Amino acid sequence: MATAILIDGDFFLRRYRRLVGQQNSNKTATDLHWMCREHLKQPDGKRELYRIFFYDCPPLTKKAHNPLTGKAVDFILDPMWASIRDDLHEHIDGLRSVFQRPQLPPPTATSSTPSPAPTTS
Repeated sequence: MATAILIDGDFFLRRYRRLVGQQNSNKTATDLHWMCREHLKQPDGKRELYRIFFYDCPPLTKKAHNPLTGKAVDFILDPMWASIRDDLHEHIDGLRSVFQRPQLPPPTATSSTPSPAPTTS
């Protein structure tokens, strides 16, 4: 039976670092692929990998405040967004049967109204 696996990138990285420690992006990507293949091993032996969907959003580059403490939170300083993430996405792209959500460009501060459709004469 063909099986697809969906991975929440942020959850995976936080859990992976807690279990294994800080690793380079190549080792992390290789381990991710290995873990998925290990999950497919069943007693009946009839599972095969269709695709691994890796969903991870680009880092938030804004500052906000914590409503409970009132302290400022700078998301770009989050240790989870170290340089490993960019490299990790490159290594994951090179793995077989792995698909990543395309990285969307950051929203622009221009008008949010759609431009009018061109008219044909």
